[in-house]
Amino acid sequence: MNMETIGESLKEIREKNEKSVYDIERDIGIKHQSLYNWEKGKQEPSILMCYKLAEYYGVSLDYLIGKSDKETKKGNKYTNNVKDNHGTITYNQR
Repeated sequence: MNMETIGESLKEIREKNEKSVYDIERDIGIKHQSLYNWEKGKQEPSILMCYKLAEYYGVSLDYLIGKSDKETKKGNKYTNNVKDNHGTITYNQR
């Protein structure tokens, strides 16, 4: 997956998992209108919302937002790197 935007990546992963925005709203409580806005690039999700979606789909954050072609999995955990102006944070997600 080589995505140009977070929205495109979110939509592709949702469709790949055969989920509607209403399924996600019901399953994890993210409003369907927010999901539409993120997928259309009108807004960007917070890191917390990205984390919830990555956990829901069982993928790394990098994969979820289209920054990696791989679901960087180590054992039964996903390794995530979050980069910002202050450096990189690495953590494991189950």
